[in-house]
Amino acid sequence: MSKKVAIVGAGAIGLTTALAIQRKFPNIDITIFTKEVSPHTTSDVAAGLWEPVFLGDTPEDKIAYWSQETYEQLLRWWKEGKARKYGVCLMPSVKLTDKLDFKLPKWLDCTLGYYILPKDELAKLSNRLDVKLTAGINFISFTWEGALFLRTLQKQFTENGGKIVIKAVKKLQELADFDVIINCAGLGAKEIVGDQEMISIRGQVRKVEAPWIYESCVLDAEPKVCYIIPNTSQLTLGGTANYDVDDTTVTETDKSNIVRDCNQLDRSLKSAKYLKDVVGLRPGRSQVRLDIETLPHGDKELKVIHNYGHGGSGITLSLGCAEEACNLLQKIITKSKL
Repeated sequence: MSKKVAIVGAGAIGLTTALAIQRKFPNIDITIFTKEVSPHTTSDVAAGLWEPVFLGDTPEDKIAYWSQETYEQLLRWWKEGKARKYGVCLMPSVKLTDKLDFKLPKWLDCTLGYYILPKDELAKLSNRLDVKLTAGINFISFTWEGALFLRTLQKQFTENGGKIVIKAVKKLQELADFDVIINCAGLGAKEIVGDQEMISIRGQVRKVEAPWIYESCVLDAEPKVCYIIPNTSQLTLGGTANYDVDDTTVTETDKSNIVRDCNQLDRSLKSAKYLKDVVGLRPGRSQVRLDIETLPHGDKELKVIHNYGHGGSGITLSLGCAEEACNLLQKIITKSKL
């Protein structure tokens, strides 16, 4: 009899984890439990830019490792002509900041290339944007659009024999009949496992049509924190980062701030065709949680792998974290001889 694994959550983390397990352990029976599937997940709202953000105190080495795993897979798909199928776009990306303590992140080393903006270029940008920039980097990145790839991954998962059950899991103990439970619940972990470190990071964005823009730009300079991220059929303009705010209502204040700041970042956006405004809640935590826990349940123990708390980097870290979740599952299998 094949062993059974339950996965809670069908966003970028849950689906990539499920597919990684199917590849490595083809004889394991996997069921995903989720209250929402694409196009109604947090990952669907995201522009999907590969760039680690909102990760709290997660060790930089781990961020770089997980990010690199994802980057390299996106690059493989792009080289193999599978970019359209998986919703992958390669693009230059600019990151600008006014932080005095800014230092080059380790994850830059895994990109195809980057350069540091010279002081004279920073000065010109500072004058135009009316901020005092301290650093700027231009690097090769990708967007991996949840609204496109999630349904592709769902299809692959079910075609490989996986099952998706629409069910809002309240406690992991509900899944006690499974040999291993993998918790990819995102914000839901606050209730499901009582993790009080989990907080929502509210993000409001505007979707417009501006097909002439091919480069992403992120400005992190108080009080102007905004970004422009091209997707295959639209442009995502942002944004907000309201910590510990659960309200998904679109606000007029955020709408006007996004329009004002992004138009200053790229004046051509004044000609963009408006599509919609949307809000998503990022699963914030002091650190990404990716570990094994044994939970008592009656006369048995539940073997649990936690994979949640990815802030604004769920898509960026997803494939790397999926591989590590597989390694943790291998440890459980080896130890318990499942």
